[in-house]
Amino acid sequence: MVDSKKHRVWEAVKVANAFRWVVSCPLLARVGGIMLSLLIAGWAFYKGLPLVIVILLPFAIVLLALVAVLVGHIIWDRTRSVYHIDIGVTATTGFNPQQFLVITNYGGETTFTAECQIQAFNAQSHFPTGKFHLGWGDGNKRSVRIAKHSSERLLIASFNDEIPLVLSEMTIWQVVEGDSRGQHWARWNQEGDDLLPSYLLNILVIAEGAERPWTSNFVLKPQSNLGPLTMECLGVPL
Repeated sequence: MVDSKKHRVWEAVKVANAFRWVVSCPLLARVGGIMLSLLIAGWAFYKGLPLVIVILLPFAIVLLALVAVLVGHIIWDRTRSVYHIDIGVTATTGFNPQQFLVITNYGGETTFTAECQIQAFNAQSHFPTGKFHLGWGDGNKRSVRIAKHSSERLLIASFNDEIPLVLSEMTIWQVVEGDSRGQHWARWNQEGDDLLPSYLLNILVIAEGAERPWTSNFVLKPQSNLGPLTMECLGVPL
């Protein structure tokens, strides 16, 4: 009786060891296989399980282990890869001929891009409504890498005297193939009661690896007939 039980235990150990080498995962093949062999041998010896169950048990345990490892890896990889944007956004002020947004990164170092969409314009009923890329720095960079607690400028628009003391112009800029280009223009008389142009802009700041972009609406307009430009944040769009 003892010899028969030892024989059954030995057969179970051999089956478990054989299956261990079939498993391709090194971790399961080396560590998991040894643990399974000991577990099955001990279980078979003390409980006297039928041989068919002893043979099938390793397959069931390894299958469950593989599922657990796969689920754990997916959860870990998703947690590791999802990056939530943590930035500060402020508009430059003063009599600067160019209007910037200053982006300060409070999260981990990563690469940023930015997009803009004109949602409304008070001086014309027809205007481009598609999204376009904003340029970083002087407006010529489509993307920029920002370290933690560092800042970069994002060019939005510029103001200039199209005709000195007569006509002013505001230009919204985009970046195309490493070159800053005008996306839309607005002009008004420096004297008189002309309606000052005003844009409603939706700005999106996109971080590499982030689940969602940072987005907010801004009103861009000149402070007076003689400038300068100003941007007012209206908050997260609905």
